[in-house]
Amino acid sequence: MLQMASTQGATPPASDARIAALQAAIQSGQYAVDPQRIASGLLQDSQALLGAVKP
Repeated sequence: MLQMASTQGATPPASDARIAALQAAIQSGQYAVDPQRIASGLLQDSQALLGAVKP
């Protein structure tokens, strides 16, 4: 079920350039965590899992 839910809303893999940019931002202290975005993603994942588990 988890695999099915994870593939339904899957995003493309991160590019090497995006990963490098994130690493540089973290190392320089410029990366800002967006708790609202994290919470939204967690809710979406939970809803997807609950929708996949219909009796």
